[in-house]
Amino acid sequence: MWWRRNKNLGATKRLAFVSAKDNKRPRFAGLANIAVLLVAAGLVFLGVWKGGEWVITRLFYENDAFVLKELDIVTDGSLQPEHIRRWAGVKTGDNLFGLDLLRVKRDLELIPFVKSAAVHRLLPNTLRVHVTERRGIAQVISLQRNSAGQLYSTVLAIDASGMLLPGSVNNSVGAPIGPWLPLITGLPSVELVPGRKLSGLQISTALELIRYFESSSMAAVADIQQIDIGAPEVLQLKTWQGADVTFGLSGFERQVSRWKLIHELGGRHGRALASLDLSVRNNSPVRWMEIMQAPKFRPKKPTVRGAG
Repeated sequence: MWWRRNKNLGATKRLAFVSAKDNKRPRFAGLANIAVLLVAAGLVFLGVWKGGEWVITRLFYENDAFVLKELDIVTDGSLQPEHIRRWAGVKTGDNLFGLDLLRVKRDLELIPFVKSAAVHRLLPNTLRVHVTERRGIAQVISLQRNSAGQLYSTVLAIDASGMLLPGSVNNSVGAPIGPWLPLITGLPSVELVPGRKLSGLQISTALELIRYFESSSMAAVADIQQIDIGAPEVLQLKTWQGADVTFGLSGFERQVSRWKLIHELGGRHGRALASLDLSVRNNSPVRWMEIMQAPKFRPKKPTVRGAG
């Protein structure tokens, strides 16, 4: 009989539904317990974090024992401590742990005179700033306009990396500039802006030649007065002894060695170089001075004491 069969089937479905509900209850209870544990763990972590922040703030950032009382400035050049102190943007009374040392380092290295800077805390109340200065190895003459639109010339030093350094002989900031630095000509005046780093094959090669020459054997008998980089493929050098020497853009060791040999040959015959072309590989056109003159040497660079 079909109605009994249907009745039994309905009862079976109800039992199955109740059983499924009973099986879900432990699962939901387990998930609820896990959620409670996670919330509790989060609250504990938040409490420890905030409590740790409070302790650190009280012990370090708001502790009068770590108030900056002395700024110890060390430099290897002529920069004055008051300039470095102003550029660093720190003052006595600041909290040592509240200072952003990376910010101080970055601000100092944005100054054209500064090559690199190191900043250290010396507990309990001293900040040490060590500055390595850029050193001019050459100079350029720049034409600038004043507020009235009038042109005027100013002398800028340039370091080995091509950075143009502001300042002059009479400027209290930076290394002094004088005739002992070789003058580089042939650069567009529009590029000669203080604080700008020059790039390009001609200028980088000229600076490389100056560095190489100063450590070569020729530095004892000749002095570079000027380098013209306006002509392509060559550097036209003038010495304080009156010689015009043309260099190619590579192979400085070979070219300087050839210059030394020709200089020594002229010395044995009582003659002085008037001009020499070292850019020609297989031959070096030479012109001699008619009369041997007493050699002229560039002005000596004054001794510059570093600021402590």
